[in-house]
Amino acid sequence: MAGYDAGEYPYPIFLGAELPVEAEAKSDHEREQLKQGSCVVCLAEVAMKSSRRSAKRRKIRTVSVYPDNARDSTPRSIPVSPARKIFGIAACFRKIEAMFWIVYASLPFLTGWMDYHPLVNEHYDPTRHELIAFHMREGWPNGLGTYKVPDSWRDAATGEAYTVRDFSRHHQNEAKRLGLTCLAYGLVGCVFFAYGRLIRKKNTFLGAFRNALFLTAAISMLAFWVA
Repeated sequence: MAGYDAGEYPYPIFLGAELPVEAEAKSDHEREQLKQGSCVVCLAEVAMKSSRRSAKRRKIRTVSVYPDNARDSTPRSIPVSPARKIFGIAACFRKIEAMFWIVYASLPFLTGWMDYHPLVNEHYDPTRHELIAFHMREGWPNGLGTYKVPDSWRDAATGEAYTVRDFSRHHQNEAKRLGLTCLAYGLVGCVFFAYGRLIRKKNTFLGAFRNALFLTAAISMLAFWVA
């Protein structure tokens, strides 16, 4: 610093501090130089504080808006499966799953559209029909007891006679209807079951759908055979 000699003035100069008496300048020229040096120190310290303040502002603004390490500091989001994006019910799936299966299982019994629909005189009714011919069949199990199997019967009101062969075509049509209905209704359950397994990450959608489809096909064949 101009005008300052450590040998002549052993006391350090601080901002705002007064010089001791023994360290005062001996001439007007030296006093002027000391004043100029003090002004330079003041300006330097003010500039340093200003630069620090502006640097802090720039740093805070940068971090708050677009931080350089934003990709590493932010928590990584869990990837969403395509099935969740498509159907959009993954969040509430567990809440509606139990309700769906209850409705799914009770709907065929409540509506009756999966029952066999016989014609008016397809089966023998002792209250309305007169039995014409029958054959005996041993009871089950172990042939305990026998019972009559009607072969032909007559309507008591109209006098028209009916046989089992008269309703064979309708019986086949009903068997086909029940088999296809069970298959179509089972496919709805297969899709819902496969989606549930996918949400729980216990199986893939195609794998769970294939397993459920085997069971649906077996039930459909059983309905066709029983009818």
